Parts: sequence; structure tokens; C-alpha cells
Amino acid sequence: MKLTVLPLNEPYLGSVRRVLRQRLENKGLDSSTIPGYIRSPTNALVKKPHMTLSQVNRQMDYVGWRGVELDYHTWELTRATLESESAAGPELDSAC
Repeated sequence: MKLTVLPLNEPYLGSVRRVLRQRLENKGLDSSTIPGYIRSPTNALVKKPHMTLSQVNRQMDYVGWRGVELDYHTWELTRATLESESAAGPELDSAC
């Protein structure tokens, strides 16, 4: 199933980023590591765009993000952020 990317206005995207940042911090990530954490599934999705959440979690574990498992809602927030940023020209270090 292909996710349709709708244009998001900046205030809405900012809200999505804030919620994503909060969820990742609640999972134990330090705010300084969040941009790097978000880059990891981006790289995985470039190689295999139809990865399931389970596959993404295994890949994240494999590349060293052990102990931080994405749940469905955090994964969807991550995908929404990544896809909207890629449509607008990504600046992943400022994604969150």
C-alpha cells in the first residue's frame, strides 16, 4: 500500500515534529540523538520502501539502536515527517 503524501502546512508539520520528538524522548532517546535516529529508518526505507514496522525495528536494532522499539503511532509520525520533508527538500537534522 502506497502512502499518499499531502502537502502539509508548516504549523501542522511543526506539531507533528513536536509530538514525534516527545514520543521518542519518552522512549528514552536524548534530544541530541533524535535526528540521527530518524535518519536510520530513512536510509532503510530508501533501500526497501515497503518495509513493515517489524522489519524496521529489526533493522534499527541491527544498526545499533537497540532498546528503542518503534510502536505503530511513532512509526506513522516518523513516516509522515520523512515523507513531507522529502517532498519539500529534506533537512533531516532539523526534522525534530
